[in-house]
Order: sequence, then structure tokens, then C-alpha cells
Amino acid sequence: MAAGEKQMSSMRSTISSAELGRLRDKMFRYARSIMGEASRAEDVVQDVLVKMLEEKPLKNAEAFAMKATRNKCLDALRHKAFLQKNKADLPDEETGSGKFPGAAVEGGEAVERREAGKIVEEAMGRLPEEQREAIHLKDIEGYEMGIVAEMMGLREATLRVVLSRGRKVLREEVTKLMK
Repeated sequence: MAAGEKQMSSMRSTISSAELGRLRDKMFRYARSIMGEASRAEDVVQDVLVKMLEEKPLKNAEAFAMKATRNKCLDALRHKAFLQKNKADLPDEETGSGKFPGAAVEGGEAVERREAGKIVEEAMGRLPEEQREAIHLKDIEGYEMGIVAEMMGLREATLRVVLSRGRKVLREEVTKLMK
């Protein structure tokens, strides 16, 4: 058994292939919500998956993956800000569409749904980073309060406050954008 195969079997002992696929999708959506660019989010997810392969069997692979994704995104954003500050030329990348997955809808309803999605996406982009992350993890990805608190390094009571304030600001922003 080669070293790479041994590592794969180590990670697979904690997470099945189907679970890994679902987790990868969640990681991508989360990374995209932070990075704002599909290609950069894909790079982050790839790096985190490689890191997961290098780890010992994980107690909670999903919590590890989401926290590692967050940290890797923040590192990448800091690096990008540093390069921009130092006037480095960065390639302009396409951002793709649709942070918010949903069922396929037909006709005029599809147009309305896309427009509403764009409004919510823009409003989410206006939130402070901590509120945006909390809402994404809790309301979009559906994680339990305790898991989100652990991923973000917050107490649950603090997370509740962040979520409450973030949801209030989000409602206000969506209302403004719809006028």
C-alpha cells in the first residue's frame, strides 16, 4: 500500500465517500461566501482536503473541515490584501453565480427567484465578516449552534448575539435593496 493510499484510507475511516462529497460541497459554498470568487474558493477547498488527508483520523471531520476552510480563506484574503497594498498585479477572475443553492424553478418564478437571490447575496456581502460567516454557517449550511460557535471560536451566547444582529442588518439591507 502506497503512502497516499494509506492516508486516504485513514481519512475514509472517519468519513465515507458520500459524506466527503457532501462535505466538499458545503466547504465550497462556505469558502465562496467568504472569498467571493469560485476559483479561489475551489483552491481553498482543495488545500483543506489535502490537509485532511495528512491528518490522523479526525474525531469530527466536518467541524475540522469547516474551521480549516474558514482559516484558509482568511489567510488567502490577508495575502491578497497584502499584495494589493503592495501594488502587485492580480489576475481578474470570474466569480460564477449562485451562493445560495435551490431547487430548479420554471418560468417567471425562476427569474424572480434569481433576482431575490442576487439581492440577498448583495445584502450578505454588506454584512460585517463575523455576521456573514455566522449566518452562512447557521442559516444556509444548517449547522447546530454549538458547532458554529466552535468553528468560529465564540461562546454560544456571543454567537446568538452575532446572529441576531446580523439577521437584523440583513433584513434592513434586503429591504433597502428591494426599494
